[in-house]
Order: sequence, then structure tokens, then C-alpha cells
Amino acid sequence: MDHLFPPEAQIIIYRIFQECLTNISKHAAATRVAIVIRQNANLILFLIEDNGVGFDLAQVSARRGATRGLGLDALHERTLMLGGTLEIKTQPGQGTRIRCIFPLNQVKRTLSA
Repeated sequence: MDHLFPPEAQIIIYRIFQECLTNISKHAAATRVAIVIRQNANLILFLIEDNGVGFDLAQVSARRGATRGLGLDALHERTLMLGGTLEIKTQPGQGTRIRCIFPLNQVKRTLSA
């Protein structure tokens, strides 16, 4: 996949994966983590899914200050930096699924601007 993204985008994508896996390690108590990467025409899909404890996304998003943390905000911001979309599906007791979709032509345009 290295040839699909400029070096700047590769670093941002690495940080997205790093944040996801760090959150899983710290908070999820997961016994299984699956990572799927797919290319379909001009789109790249990254999917990270765990079987951990999950969380209430609305409750976490509503937190303010230090209790909120920066992880979810960083994921969202990094995804936007590459012109992508981020979807998080989770609920208590059901694990977490994070999906990032990047249009390849948008990634290159976003970084060259």
C-alpha cells in the first residue's frame, strides 16, 4: 500500500492505527482485534474491530475537559486531514468497530493544498 499514499499521508494513517490500537489496549479488555484493509476502485477502507467491552459513544462525546480525552477527537481530525470519513460503532458490552474511508484522489489533493 505504500505506493498509494504520499509519505505525509502514510504518517497520518499510521497515527490513526496507533490511536485505535492504543485505545483498545488501554480500555477495551479485548481478546480479539481484526484489521481489514480494502481497496475498491478509488477508495481505501480501513476497518478495526474488537470484541472488547465497548462504550457509550454519546456519553463519551459529551464529556468535557480532561475526562473526555483526546483520542476520538484525534481520530476524527486525522481522518478529515486526508479528506476521509470516520464511523465508530460501539455500545457497552458489544465491542467497537472503527471504519475509515479515504478517496485516494482526495488524499493526494488534500496534502498538496
